[in-house]
Amino acid sequence: MKKINKKYIIPFIIAAALLISGAAGVFAVGSGLAFTSDDYEAWFYMNHLQVHLLENGRDVCDGHNTLDGDTKVTGELVQYLGYSSDGETDKLGNVEPGMKYKEEIAARNGQDIPIYVRMTIRKYWVVTEKNDAGEAVASDKAPDLSPDKIHLTYGGKEYNSDDWFINEEESTSEMKTYYYKSQLAPEADTPALFDSLSIDRGLAKKEEASRTTDPDTGVTKITYKYKYNGYAFIIKADVQAIQTHNIEDAIHSQWGVSNIKVSDDKLELK
Repeated sequence: MKKINKKYIIPFIIAAALLISGAAGVFAVGSGLAFTSDDYEAWFYMNHLQVHLLENGRDVCDGHNTLDGDTKVTGELVQYLGYSSDGETDKLGNVEPGMKYKEEIAARNGQDIPIYVRMTIRKYWVVTEKNDAGEAVASDKAPDLSPDKIHLTYGGKEYNSDDWFINEEESTSEMKTYYYKSQLAPEADTPALFDSLSIDRGLAKKEEASRTTDPDTGVTKITYKYKYNGYAFIIKADVQAIQTHNIEDAIHSQWGVSNIKVSDDKLELK
């Protein structure tokens, strides 16, 4: 009778990298309000539309607003999971596959005029490496691993479809673009686009990597591995605002989108 000795390689850890990043607070809107007469032509631009990214009700932009969209911020959940950064290296935290974490992502109008809002969510995996202290840090992107294993949901649904809609023409397997349907009033918050984060429970399943039998002792050694072991997930949320005047032309000129229309002050797909 053969003896079987099971061996597991590297404890299974899914690491959490930048959960909320790329949130920009101020956007320059290039399409303006045109006024003409026989004597002159003038353009008036709405140059400072402020929109803030919210996580679990907190403004994660912390008042850092940029015109170029390069503001980099980190949410509270990922810090709770053990993430930290010194500005150059990201030390990763850990999540438990199948566990749901509260993650309400929304937007806030920081100006005194109404705006329309869109939000882009990117999800992907990266390879992890060990630094000198033995801590996991993010490395190269792993495009062969599925973003669909990273779940952002709302009330068990894919997203809050009552208040937002997805534009499939702007979306890929890695990136999804959502529009808030209504005008966002001054200093108001949108309803959450998502309210929870989880990593697919199936990633905790092990798979056999190798099997060897010692001819002298008859002991069979089975080594298991996890496909996603040694990888980290990254979620990036980017929120943008645009003026409410001449909205269809503004969306086309600023965002290059032509399949959005406005009806009774609400955005919808054509």
